[in-house]
Amino acid sequence: MKKTIVAALFALAGTSASAAPVSGFNNVVDNGGGSYTFIFDTVASDIIGNSDGIIFAGGGINITATSAQGRVIQDHPANGGLGVLSKAGPSDNLELSEGETLSLKFSQAVDIVGWTLNGLLGQNGHQDAADGRFGVAIDGSFVASSSASNWDGVGSDTVPGNFPSICGVQSTFCGVSDFALVKPRGTLPPFKGYLESITIQVAAVPVPAAMPLMIGALGGLAFAARRRRRAS
Repeated sequence: MKKTIVAALFALAGTSASAAPVSGFNNVVDNGGGSYTFIFDTVASDIIGNSDGIIFAGGGINITATSAQGRVIQDHPANGGLGVLSKAGPSDNLELSEGETLSLKFSQAVDIVGWTLNGLLGQNGHQDAADGRFGVAIDGSFVASSSASNWDGVGSDTVPGNFPSICGVQSTFCGVSDFALVKPRGTLPPFKGYLESITIQVAAVPVPAAMPLMIGALGGLAFAARRRRRAS
């Protein structure tokens, strides 16, 4: 009997450990040319992720949103988006707040074109432009921090489709597998907000440096073979 109970517990543990991420609400805009905008603030009701996060799909790409400090939430009210549901920070927030991270893991390498935030703008509510400072980590390494306390500047929830690509300005944002917003403790002014959207470009597959030489060698062999056939 004890062996049966132990076996059942191990089976249950294995099932929970391999649980799939919760499905998020897919609102994906195809910008053409392999560029897609994933918009996270148009969900009809809150979606709370499990320990494996929330997954989004579009354009042949899967994005899994996770957090090491709590469960990711896709928040329902207008001007919401992806946040973190945990006890970290000054209060029990749904937003990305002090000491929390929000990580987006991509199923294939992508170039980061840009992203937008929603926030509180110094008051308790959803606003269309976030304030406060935060950091960005790419593939687990901290790469940048915001310099302005109100950096977003988007006038409405309409995500612009023609803003310059961050990848085109800073190569660190090219060929990315993991993009994370990081809120270090003690950084002022404090940031509390949501990830509203992210625009990505499917990264081009690099051609190996030896490929042109290989193609040339194959062409040479084909040419030599033709000459031998003609001579015979």
